[in-house]
Amino acid sequence: MEQLKSYFNGDLPIRQLSRRTQEIVGRRFTRSDEFHSLAVAAFQSAVDATRTDRKKTERSLLSAMAALKSEFGLTDLYQIESWRPWRE
Repeated sequence: MEQLKSYFNGDLPIRQLSRRTQEIVGRRFTRSDEFHSLAVAAFQSAVDATRTDRKKTERSLLSAMAALKSEFGLTDLYQIESWRPWRE
């Protein structure tokens, strides 16, 4: 979680985050729902912490989230699977 917070604060580039995360938890965890929820939580914390220059901040944080999803292969599938009524 600390690595993700540093990433969204702009202190850690995506490649370095990827390398460190793979060393700490491995590839299997980074493809899991739990990692996706941690990434979203870190993103939301960064959004909540920056309310002043909203336009610039939103753009940079959304770009950072897109890069994170691309790097780790996360999709929005995790987000929408839970609310589908025919899924059990």
